[in-house]
Amino acid sequence: MTTRQIGLMDGDGMIVSAALEIVRGPGTTLKLSSQTTGSIEATASDMFEALCQLRLHLQSAGCKILCQGARLNVFPSRMTRQMGDGTSAYQLTMGHPATFEDLVNIFDPTEAADTASVKEQADYYQAWLKSLTKTGNGANPDLTPALVEEARRTPNGWVYKIDGHFKADEPVPPEAIMGAWKVNATGEIEGEFIPNGNYKPKLLRDLINTKTFRKNNDK
Repeated sequence: MTTRQIGLMDGDGMIVSAALEIVRGPGTTLKLSSQTTGSIEATASDMFEALCQLRLHLQSAGCKILCQGARLNVFPSRMTRQMGDGTSAYQLTMGHPATFEDLVNIFDPTEAADTASVKEQADYYQAWLKSLTKTGNGANPDLTPALVEEARRTPNGWVYKIDGHFKADEPVPPEAIMGAWKVNATGEIEGEFIPNGNYKPKLLRDLINTKTFRKNNDK
């Protein structure tokens, strides 16, 4: 169990401190305690879903929890929910796939003006997904002709966005994969871009490889 302090705004606009207990186990339980709300809790399959349920309780009382997971433009991907228990989510920008640099901890603080209701947040996420498929010029700017052609050759598969140049017979390290798009049965890319939480920019990979090389040579 982990306990941390988190901001809470009541119906009168007053901001107070609340204690948030994070209990991991079969499912995830969040317990919020403050003088304003008393003690409330929510249990769900992952952290983000439990936070949403907790926020729904607070909304009915006219209160807001002031954390990154309550921001209008913050939402987790399937990968962060399945592999990271939903503790991390992406700060989203319309028309742009989320990257590793956009990850935030959903329990970190934020300003009251940046928060939204659970429904508003879900609506923003759906609008963001649509913005990746159709942008102002009618196409996803990150989808190159080569990726579209690759999708046609791999129906019911995946198309990966790679950071760097690799030969056809050269293995691609997992940390060089920025993410992927799902390909439907007709060979067309559809749905959301799914970022790879283990992705590292090329500059960082080169730095790590250089340090490893020096360490091995110093032995």
